[in-house]
Amino acid sequence: MIIVLGVLIAASILCLILFRANAARLLQAGSKSSSYTSHYVFVGDINDEFSKNIYEAAASELSSRDAYLEYTGQDLETSYSVSDLMKMATYSRADGIFVVGDGTDGMTDQINNAVNHGIPVICVGGDCYGSLRQSYVGVTYYEFGQRMAQMFLADTRDQASREKMNVLILTSPEERNTNQNLIISGIRDYIQNNYLSFAYSIQSYEVGDGSLFTDVESINQLFESGHLPDILLCLDESTTNHVCQAVVDSNHVGDVTIYGSFTNDTILNALRKKIISGVLTVSPEEIGKKAAESMTEYKDSGFVTEYSTIDIQSVTPDNVDKYTYSKGERQ
Repeated sequence: MIIVLGVLIAASILCLILFRANAARLLQAGSKSSSYTSHYVFVGDINDEFSKNIYEAAASELSSRDAYLEYTGQDLETSYSVSDLMKMATYSRADGIFVVGDGTDGMTDQINNAVNHGIPVICVGGDCYGSLRQSYVGVTYYEFGQRMAQMFLADTRDQASREKMNVLILTSPEERNTNQNLIISGIRDYIQNNYLSFAYSIQSYEVGDGSLFTDVESINQLFESGHLPDILLCLDESTTNHVCQAVVDSNHVGDVTIYGSFTNDTILNALRKKIISGVLTVSPEEIGKKAAESMTEYKDSGFVTEYSTIDIQSVTPDNVDKYTYSKGERQ
């Protein structure tokens, strides 16, 4: 027992040493931006394409304003959670932090800690409502849920009038994720307000434990179970990606109507092949540019709009090529 306790203590000390060493590397990295007037950091999932696109747009806008934006954790050998990366960003004493919020209590605590240390924080793409963050730039979650319901009702309403349809919403394992709860409320309310509660049965399915492997495994198990819903709703880009792959691998294309969130090459190809019926998305480029403008405004004046919402777009097999073309034109 004593040996085990000693090993645990040693491991904890080693993790703390590595964490501080990596945080110090971020602090040193900030010195590379000495030619700029301000050094900001971006915190998000380094494997998420949507977050990367937000970062690139924000970095470009800030560079034109003589400021440098660093993607925290991108060059670290050790993989850290977004919450830990927030701790490092605070430790690095940056001039400001951009973070993809997830609405959890843990992230809220980290944002509050940064602000209490004098570092302004702007949430991008995902919010942490109730935190001390200076502003949020992104989608209105309740409206996103309303638009999601509107999209699948338009396609399935006639069928639902003849037989009740089962709708399954894939959710993250975070029990207190305010963002996804608002989306689900928007979906339920839209159906209820259109007097269609009798026609649709809404349930949720928790996907994995938040790690990539368990998320994929959990979705694969759903398709292998043989108990698929009539309609499957994905609330984020990662889940939509995994579902696009799983429905093909399990040979269930056409057996379930799938709607997702946000776009990347995989999702756009799935739309073209009619593997999925539609997605809702917002422009990460607009989010990044607006977030950079908001941070600059706050640094200059001490004030900034608390919410900056970005328009929601619907992408379907019918307009996917037009959407792709217009996206290319904007870039």
